[in-house]
Amino acid sequence: MFKHRLSKFGKASLFAMFMLLVGGSFQSCQDDYDLPNKEPKWLGASIYDFLKTGSTGHSYSNFVELIDSLGEKETLAHTGSKTLFVADDAAFERFFEDNPWGVKSVSEMTKTQMKYLFYSSMLDNALLLDMLSSSGPTENDEGQVLRRTTSFSVIDSIPLVTASEMPVFNKYWDALRGVERDAALRLAKDGTAPMMVHFLSDYLKQQSIKASDIEFLFKKNGVQTKTFADNEALIYDKKLVASGISTDGFSDDTMTITCKNGYIYRLDDVLLPPSNMAEELRNREDTKVFSHLLDRFCIPVYDAALTAEYQAYHKTNDSIFRMRYFCSEFTSYNLLTASGSNPAAEELLTYDPGWNAYATALGAEKDMAAMLVPKDDAFYTYFTTGTGAFLVEQFAPSVEISDMETLIQALDSIPEINVASLLNNLMQRSFKDCVPSKFDKVKDDANDEMGLTEKDVDECVIANNGVIYILNNVFGPADYRAVHAPSLVFDNMLMVRHCVTQLRYDYYLKAMDAEYSFIIPDDNYFVYHDPITVNTATPTVYAFHYNKERPKGNGKTDELWASKYKFNPATYEITDTLTDMAPVSVASKGGGFSNAFMKNRMTDLMEYLIIVHDEGDGIIRADGTLNPKKYYQTKGYGTMKVDTSDPNAVKFYGGEQIENGTAITIGTQHEQENGYAFCTVPYDVESLSPARKASAIPTPPTKSVYTNLLNNSEEETDIYHEFFSLCMPDSLEATLKIMFPKASDRVIKNDSLRLYSIFYSSTDGTLVNVVPFFNTYHYTVYVPSNEAIKGVIADGLPTWEIIANESNVNPAKAASQMRLLNNFLRYHFQDNSVYVDNVPFSIPSPEGGKYTEANFATAVINTTTGRFYETTVKNADDNSTVVVVDQLGNTAKILKSGEEGKTWNVMSRDIEYTVSGSAKTPSTIATSSYSVIQPIDRALLNEGLFGYDGRFRRFAADGELVDVMAVAGIEGSVTLEDGTKPFLVANVGEYEMEALDGTTKMMRVAYLMSPIDESDEAWSSTTREQLVLNGEEKVLVNEEGMLVKFVKGDDGNTVEYVTEAAEDGNNYMIKVNNNGDVVEKILVETEESTEPAN
Repeated sequence: MFKHRLSKFGKASLFAMFMLLVGGSFQSCQDDYDLPNKEPKWLGASIYDFLKTGSTGHSYSNFVELIDSLGEKETLAHTGSKTLFVADDAAFERFFEDNPWGVKSVSEMTKTQMKYLFYSSMLDNALLLDMLSSSGPTENDEGQVLRRTTSFSVIDSIPLVTASEMPVFNKYWDALRGVERDAALRLAKDGTAPMMVHFLSDYLKQQSIKASDIEFLFKKNGVQTKTFADNEALIYDKKLVASGISTDGFSDDTMTITCKNGYIYRLDDVLLPPSNMAEELRNREDTKVFSHLLDRFCIPVYDAALTAEYQAYHKTNDSIFRMRYFCSEFTSYNLLTASGSNPAAEELLTYDPGWNAYATALGAEKDMAAMLVPKDDAFYTYFTTGTGAFLVEQFAPSVEISDMETLIQALDSIPEINVASLLNNLMQRSFKDCVPSKFDKVKDDANDEMGLTEKDVDECVIANNGVIYILNNVFGPADYRAVHAPSLVFDNMLMVRHCVTQLRYDYYLKAMDAEYSFIIPDDNYFVYHDPITVNTATPTVYAFHYNKERPKGNGKTDELWASKYKFNPATYEITDTLTDMAPVSVASKGGGFSNAFMKNRMTDLMEYLIIVHDEGDGIIRADGTLNPKKYYQTKGYGTMKVDTSDPNAVKFYGGEQIENGTAITIGTQHEQENGYAFCTVPYDVESLSPARKASAIPTPPTKSVYTNLLNNSEEETDIYHEFFSLCMPDSLEATLKIMFPKASDRVIKNDSLRLYSIFYSSTDGTLVNVVPFFNTYHYTVYVPSNEAIKGVIADGLPTWEIIANESNVNPAKAASQMRLLNNFLRYHFQDNSVYVDNVPFSIPSPEGGKYTEANFATAVINTTTGRFYETTVKNADDNSTVVVVDQLGNTAKILKSGEEGKTWNVMSRDIEYTVSGSAKTPSTIATSSYSVIQPIDRALLNEGLFGYDGRFRRFAADGELVDVMAVAGIEGSVTLEDGTKPFLVANVGEYEMEALDGTTKMMRVAYLMSPIDESDEAWSSTTREQLVLNGEEKVLVNEEGMLVKFVKGDDGNTVEYVTEAAEDGNNYMIKVNNNGDVVEKILVETEESTEPAN
C-alpha cells in the first residue's frame, strides 16, 4: 500500500528525510530548491507552522493550543525530528461532546491530561509510513513492526493511589495499606513508556493477518462498529485520512504531510491512547471477576531510579512504586514477596499484563499479547454450574453464591496456583497468532486446539500492549477440564494429585479428543498391596499417608510416607507390623518421586487407574445413563471390571479385587470435558474383617497365567488340567540337551528353554513362570476342554511323554515332534484380550462404527507366508457368548461354566522384574503383560499342523515332516518293479520343469517309503508312523500327485523317468538330478517304448 512511493512526492520526502537527518534548519520556502542552500517550496513549513496555519478545509487550533500549553512550540517550530498524529478541530468538537474526562475544551484539561493526549501522539523520530512498520533498512525488515515507543514520559502521569484503590485480598499490599503508613502512595501503573499500536498493510501482509481480522477488533457488544480495508492504516482504532494539501499545483492525496522537521498524519478522530490490558480490564464494568483474579498476582515495587527522576522534576519527596505482576519475565521474587520467599513456578502468570513495553522473544515492537477474557456472567455460570464448580466446592464450601460479590468472595478462597492455571490458559503471548482467521490454531495449556471461534467474542479492546477479546463463555485450562481436575484441588485426593503431577500424567489426561474414566482412590483408603511381594516370604501392604501424622519438610517440599504391614495373600488379613516406609520428598510439579519404589509402583498403578474408552462407550454415557458393559481396558493394557447393575452402588473390580472378593465403589463423581473422575472408597467396608486394611484402589491381578492355570489343574477333572499338562513338560531341559547335544548349557537355559517353553523362568530371576512370547501387551489364552485335548492326542498330537521317549531313540525326530506340539499350544495364545461381556463383542472401526468380527494374530508363524496365523473372533449366533474360528474354519465356543473371574474371564498378569542383590530379589516392575483366560469347547488348529491326509504330521527318522500321500497311477494303479505300491513322503520339493514342447509343469520330488499293500491294515496311522525312510531313491510326482514311471540311472545319482505322451504321440525321457533339476531331455524313438533308451 505505502511501499516505495517514488513519485515526485516520494522523492521529495526522501530528500526531506535526508535533510532532517543531517540537521538542516529550514526557515523559508524557495523555488530554487536545486541549489544546496535553497529550500524547495513543496517541503512545507515546520510542524508547528503547518498546524497553526491549517490547510484547506482543516484547522488544528485545538492541537496548537495543546502545544502552546505544554511549551512545545519551539520544539515543533524549529528543532527535532518528529512524527505527529493529529486530529483537526472538527474531530476535537466530537471529542468534547463525549470523552471520559468530561472536558469541553483544551483549557479544561489538566496538565497530565494534556501531556497524555499530546505526547502519546508523538514519536521522537521522523518516520514515513513505509518505515513505521519496518525494523531496518533491508527488504526483510519490512512489515515487522507493530508498535513504537511514544514521547510520553512515565513521570508525567503518576497518580496518588489511596488504600481503598489498592488491590484487595492481596497480601503484598498489606504493608502499604496499613494504618502505620499514609493511606496513599504514588503508583506508576508501569515503569515503562506506553507504546503506540499501528496496523499497517505491510505488517498485516508479512504476518498473514487479514483485513477482516483488524475489522473484527471494532466489535462492540456483538456489533461491528467500523470497517477496514487493505489500503487503510490505523493508529489503535483511529484511521489515517488523506492530508488534503494543495500547493502550487502539487496535489498530495496520500496520508503524509511533509514538514521541515518531521511528518504529520491526520487521524479521523482524536487519539486518546488506551492504557495497558490490566488497566483496561480494571476500568470495565463487565470484567470485574477477571480483573480481580488478575490483581491477586500484582505487587508494589519500589523504584529508586523513577523516584529520583520524579522528585527532581516535581520537587517533591514522594516515593514511587510500580505495579508489577508475578510472571516468568519478572524474576526478582525474593525482593518482592511478603515473606521473602520465591513463589512457585505454578503461581506465575504467563506474562505481565500491566507491562506497557511487553516483549516476546522478538522484542517489544514486533508483536504484543492477546487475552481471552470472559465476561462476569460467563464466570458466574462457570463457577456455579459449569466445569469450574468443583473449585468452589472444594475451597469455598461454606460460601453461598448469589451474586458477583459473593462469587468473588468465594473465588478469593481458591489458592493462587489454581487461579494462575485458569488465567494462564486465557493469556496468549502473541497477538499476530491470535487473530480471528487463526482462532482455529489457538492452543490451550495442553497445546491442543482451544476451539475458539468468532461467536465466542462479544467485544474487542485494543490496549497499548495487547488486544483483549471479551468472551461470552469460559475456556477453562485443560487441567480443570480434564478428568484429573478434582485430584488437583480436593484435599482427600492428594496421593493421586502427586502421582499425576510428579509423573506428568497431567500431559496425557489433558487430551480433550479422548474419553477417559479416571479412578481416584480416597486418601483415607490408599492401601496398596505390593504385587512384587505377594509370592515372597513377606507379602507387604502399604497404607499411605500425606502430611497427616508426619512433620512437613523444609520449604515447599512436602512428604509422603506409609505404614507397612505383612499380610496373608490368601485372606488379606494383617499378620504383622513392619517398619514404616521412610518419608518421601515431593518436589515441585514434574520433579518426579525421589524414591525409586514410589516412582515404580505409582507409575504402574496410574497405568491401571486410567480407563481409555472408545468414543461414546464410557461408564456413564452422554445421555447420563449407565453403560451395561462390564469390562474396560486400562491405559497400561490391563482390564477393569465395572458393575453398573445397581445405579446407587456402582462397583469397580481390579483383577486383585476379583481374586480377594472385595469391591470398590464411587464416593463422588465429577463430569469433566473428556470423561468422568470417580473418587473411590471401599464397598461395604463394615463387612470386612477387622484384620484387613480396607482399600479404595482397584489394582491389577496378582496371579499370572501359570498360577491361574495351575490353580484349576490340580485334579484331573479340573477345567484346565489337560491343557496345562501339555504346557508343563517333565525335565524339558534334560530332553533339550539330548536333542541338541552340541548346544552349551547357556544356550539351553537362555535360548532353547525360552523357545520351547510355554512357561519360562530365567536364570537371572527377572522372569518367573511367565509366558515368554508375551510382549507388554494384552492377550487371550484359550484353554480347550479336557475332552478336546484328549481328542487331539488320540488323533496323533504328540505328548511330552512321547517326545521324551523318542528323544532317547531318535533326537531329531523328537525335536520335530516338539516343534509340532509347540505350534499347537502357541496357537491358543492370541493378541488382544477378549472378554465375554453383557454387550456383544465389537471393536472400533477406523471409519467409525464398530466391527462385530475381528481377526487377531496368534503366537504361531505361518512358515509359508512369514506372518502369524490368525483366529477370527465373533459373537455366537444367539449372542450368548463369544466364539473363536480357527484357521481351518472350526468354531470353538467360550464356555461360561463355573464362576466368572475364576474359570472364565480370568484376569492374569505376567510380570518381568528387575532384581537386586546376590539373592536376585525382585525390586521393581520392569514391564508386564495382561491376559484373560477363556475355556473353549474344542482345540484350535491350523494347516501347519497337518499333512496331506488331514491328520497331524508325522516325522521320519531324520526329523523331517512326513506328509503321507497315496500315489495314484497315470492310468489306474501304478505298480513298481516288485509289484508293490509305494507311499510318497514329503518334505516335497516343487520344481518347474520344461517339456520339449515348451510347456512347463510343476513336479514334486519326494522320498520313497517302504512299500505296503493298500488293502492291508498297514494303512492305519500306527503303521504309517513306523515306516522307515529310504533315503537313497527319489521319485517324481506331478502337480496332481501322480507318480511318473522311473528308473535309477547308471550313475547312481540321476533319476530318469518317462513323461506322458506328447501331442505327436512320442514319449520323452527327462533326466533330473537328486535336486530335481532337469539335466537332459531325450526323445524316445518308438511310441510303444516306455522304457528309457540305454
